[in-house]
Amino acid sequence: KHIIGRIAHRAQLLKDHIENTRVSPPEDVGKSVLFEKKREDRLLVDYFLRAGYHETASQLAVDGNVEDLVDMEVFMEARRIEAALLENDLTPCLMWCNENKTKLKKIKSNLEFECRQLAYVELIRKEAYDAALAYASKHFSNVDDSVQSHVPTLMGLMVFGPDTKLSRYQEYLKEDAWSCLARKFRLDAYATHQLSGCSQLNAVLQAGLSALKTSHCYDSLLQSPNCPVCQHPFNDLAVRLPFKQTGSSTLICKMSGRPMTEPMMLPNCYVYDQTSLEAMALENGGEIVCPRTGFQCTLKELKRVFVI
Repeated sequence: KHIIGRIAHRAQLLKDHIENTRVSPPEDVGKSVLFEKKREDRLLVDYFLRAGYHETASQLAVDGNVEDLVDMEVFMEARRIEAALLENDLTPCLMWCNENKTKLKKIKSNLEFECRQLAYVELIRKEAYDAALAYASKHFSNVDDSVQSHVPTLMGLMVFGPDTKLSRYQEYLKEDAWSCLARKFRLDAYATHQLSGCSQLNAVLQAGLSALKTSHCYDSLLQSPNCPVCQHPFNDLAVRLPFKQTGSSTLICKMSGRPMTEPMMLPNCYVYDQTSLEAMALENGGEIVCPRTGFQCTLKELKRVFVI
């Protein structure tokens, strides 16, 4: 109910925001600019919160008046508990698990078990075997079926000790166990509040790059100066994204970076827009130089290209 109420409240705020900034050209263009500015601030605040820049996010949320449009309290609580985990303190996380037991069960999370498991392993590291046995008896005797298979191995760890070289036990003794648990807590905390693991800014950026990405973006001879995907660092960011789906092709002039209206072919078979070629000839005293090969010719040597 709390999550549904929070989402409903947020949806109403966004609806009111859209209604208040609805554009009625040309006199209300300023409202459109305000809407885009708030949208950008909201995306940036969400990104900064996920990246750990909480002070920056808080200041931007206040300056941009978007405090009611972002989940500040969720991220702040997650930050506090994650920081405790990185300090090897399980208490805040276990308290959070107890408070959100139903939510964790709905998303099929075994976060609480992993916390208990790590506490047990730390006792084994200290060779406190009596305490480890008592801890296991209390917390591993009635675990969920999904994690039951881990219990025999954990008990075997007590026999072989923290110095064992057996791979099946090394998995529980890895050095980055606390940071892995902190990362899992963060993702589960987002999931319990219906937040994706990916920032909204990242999702918007990927959608935009994918809508523009073509095979030409990765060919140095065909890249366009006006295409964001052809430029660094967007070119690297879009490597794993799919190419855009188009029903028809558009010829882009290598010189101007704009769509060709009257394509003309040079004697070396490279094609450019007539307007760009005429502008180059005007600047160079009637001479045209192919920007890709350095080939020189005149306007009289050009041939018109007809695209069917």
